Amino acid sequence: MYVDTTNKREFNQPKYPIVEEFGEKIIDGKKIKLTWELTHDYEKKIRTWKSILNIDGQSHEFVYYSYLLAHDDLIALLKEVGFSKVEETHIDGENNYNIYVAYKDGA
Repeated sequence: MYVDTTNKREFNQPKYPIVEEFGEKIIDGKKIKLTWELTHDYEKKIRTWKSILNIDGQSHEFVYYSYLLAHDDLIALLKEVGFSKVEETHIDGENNYNIYVAYKDGA
C-alpha cells in the first residue's frame, strides 16, 4: 500500500505558521503569486494548510484541515492492522510529503 503524509520538516518547528512562498509568475498577462501557511495544533491534532493565491494584487485564501498524524504513529498503526513491513521511500520531484510503502505477508 502506498501512503503519503505530511513532510517531517513541518513537525516540531519553533514557530508557526511555516510560510512557503513559491514566487511570482505572469500567466495570461496576470501576475500570480502562491503562498502556503502551514500550522500544527499538537493538542487538538489538527494540521491547517492555508493556500493564498494572489492574482494581480487580489488575494484568494483557501483553508484546509487534516488530522495531524506523526510518522511513528502512522507506522505503528499500519503494523497494528497487519502490515508486516513499512518502508519510507523517495519519489523524484516529491518535496512536500514523506512517502511510505506498506507490505502485508503474502503480497
